[in-house]
Amino acid sequence: MKSLIVIPTYNEKRNIERLLTEIERLTLPNLDILVVDDNSPDKTADLVRSRQRNSSRLFLLVRSAKQGLGSAYRAGFNWGLERDYDVLIEMDADLSHGPCYLPLILEKIKNFDFVVGSRYVPQGGIEDWGRLRRGLSYLGSSYARLILGTKIKDLTGGFNAWRKEIFEKVNLNQIGSNGYSFQIELKYRATKNKFTYCEVPIIFKDRQNGQSKINFKIISEAFWKVPAWRLTDLVFKFKKFIKFCLVGGLGAIIDIGLLAFLVEFFAINVQLANVFSFIVAVINNFVGNKYWTFRDQNPRQYYQFSKFFLVSLIGLLLNVFLLKLFINWGVWYLSAKLFITALVVLWNFLANRYWTFKKYPDNA
Repeated sequence: MKSLIVIPTYNEKRNIERLLTEIERLTLPNLDILVVDDNSPDKTADLVRSRQRNSSRLFLLVRSAKQGLGSAYRAGFNWGLERDYDVLIEMDADLSHGPCYLPLILEKIKNFDFVVGSRYVPQGGIEDWGRLRRGLSYLGSSYARLILGTKIKDLTGGFNAWRKEIFEKVNLNQIGSNGYSFQIELKYRATKNKFTYCEVPIIFKDRQNGQSKINFKIISEAFWKVPAWRLTDLVFKFKKFIKFCLVGGLGAIIDIGLLAFLVEFFAINVQLANVFSFIVAVINNFVGNKYWTFRDQNPRQYYQFSKFFLVSLIGLLLNVFLLKLFINWGVWYLSAKLFITALVVLWNFLANRYWTFKKYPDNA
């Protein structure tokens, strides 16, 4: 497989030469390197250019200004995808990710969709960090793992390999994270799309030269984006039920409001008024669900309404029977109506979702 290591840099002149040397010493076949430099003031790009004269495997992408880690990886990955690389590998430029792990990662990627170089699996770890910094890093990964519901132990780690097939389903340009939360979001999106992965142990070493790029803005971005992703996905997952409830809620307001109006202002018999208000609500629900909730499901016009009518008729019978039962028990009719409406809405959703508006294959 043709592989590309993407290394973002900003003021990494003191580290990048040693990193490139260590990678090239491995003499791994079909492995190229792309340095994505954000116009570093320390002339990191010039050093890379000087090495390019003696290496056909080293490439350089220079951007106009510092734009963030996530942005650099998006640019580097897109560069690699345009040139048909099979595997894209993330590495930090500060020597915290040992090139010695590359052979194992490249071997594992043959059998998985992505590979995570993990600090938090057995035999993995961190060197040269104090207890507080270790604890904060572990809590950050645990926080994201708990909220997102994923089993990946090192969500925040940046030493990862990705097969190009992932980016056929996960749109890089739709990943909005720009700091270290880029790592979390990409892993989360990949697992949501059922891609396989494994974690290999690495020893993460603190940088020896230069300054860390992490700051409060980067930390806060991850803190609020993680629950935002989860909430968005939950809404999307249950969007049909939410739509159905909104339509049903409007129908319930029409049903209960019209019932009360007919009984209180016109003294119409409760059962008769109940039937009339229920029918009006059913018409509202059919129109709303057909043209909004389930509009993406293949319509079978010729018997769809008859199915909906039958489901609604069963709901009406339940409504009438239960209302009479509760009134005989001495329950106030509006209180009974609220409870019965909730039961009938649940029945209507399940029956209409999986029967009336059932999605058929296009050629069925």
